[in-house]
Amino acid sequence: MAQEMKKNFKKMQENQYFEVVGLIGMYKADHSNRQVKAYRITSAGRIIYDGVVKGLYDNLEKGLWKIK
Repeated sequence: MAQEMKKNFKKMQENQYFEVVGLIGMYKADHSNRQVKAYRITSAGRIIYDGVVKGLYDNLEKGLWKIK
């Protein structure tokens, strides 16, 4: 299972939003900088950048977090 999640995460494009099970918001992977950027959706439907989530890239790569 963890191996399958690793493959899916590494194949994600940098401009593709995804959700993580157990976390609130939307995320984008920046593979060149090995970072995950967090975004939230307002009640008006706008997407706002919240910042970089430290350590999430490595944990997603290892398969410790599940992508919805």
